[in-house]
Amino acid sequence: MNLRTDLAIEAHELADKAELSGVRAETHQAGAFSVTRVRVEEDGAAKLGKPKGEYVTVEAPHLLFDDPELPEALTRLVAEELSRMMGRCDGVTLVVGLGNRDITADALGPMTAERVLVTRHLQAEMPLFSHLNLSPVCAVIPGVLGLTGIETAEIVRGVAERVKPARILLIDALAARRMERVNTTVQLSDTGIQPGAGIGNHRLALDEETLGAPVFSLGVPTVVDAATIAADALSGLCRHAPDSFASFFAGMSESDRRGVLVEVLGGAEQNQIVTPKEMDGHVRRLAGILGEAVSVALQPRTDPQLIRDLIFT
Repeated sequence: MNLRTDLAIEAHELADKAELSGVRAETHQAGAFSVTRVRVEEDGAAKLGKPKGEYVTVEAPHLLFDDPELPEALTRLVAEELSRMMGRCDGVTLVVGLGNRDITADALGPMTAERVLVTRHLQAEMPLFSHLNLSPVCAVIPGVLGLTGIETAEIVRGVAERVKPARILLIDALAARRMERVNTTVQLSDTGIQPGAGIGNHRLALDEETLGAPVFSLGVPTVVDAATIAADALSGLCRHAPDSFASFFAGMSESDRRGVLVEVLGGAEQNQIVTPKEMDGHVRRLAGILGEAVSVALQPRTDPQLIRDLIFT
């Protein structure tokens, strides 16, 4: 029974390190944040369950506290990491807000895309805006299959064929393995996304092969499944209550514990996805942070303060 997570850092934590060749991970501190870089090579992709490429995880464990300086610092750090990963580009960048805006925990992509500074439509009036040194950026919010009847990849591919972007940036809500990473962790990658993979709802992949341009992704975990939370609770029970009940579970692997709990909770098809009750406020805050970070990263020749002014006018 696989433990559901979209985070490469968690897949690496759960993997058998003795057999994990082709995967390199390193972590360093950047002020209040922990930054982990995971590099997956061809021979490590199947073992880790992640496509070949680079994954950067920024952990901000105190982000949910009322510290006015943390969001601004996180915005700068995410912008720097995204700029480094994507590199310089003179062509159009297509930003895609994935998810369902009607479901709070899945609304991060659409809400962030709405906060990105779009500039491609200004090209016809560039003499008026040439002094701003703006790079061409456009955005689309394709919706989800259940609402449109069209695979997200088909919609994005159709837009890409028309716009012909030099690169595509996908923004999506993710699933985490641990509750403490929900709403406090940002993952960047250069591998694209398979929508719904973290909650067991696999859709057509959004990657360079499918879309015809280099694909990058940015996301924050907003959900954990109920069996995972229960498995963590049992792990704590096994450590602190060494009775016969706890001993029964203590002899199981983490994956086997989760399998039992899924069955008890009604089977895999009825497994519940859990999100914090304050999710609406968290998503609005995160969308603001990511929207500004993306805008700054995509406009390297423009003053960041001017970008903020343009976003909020």
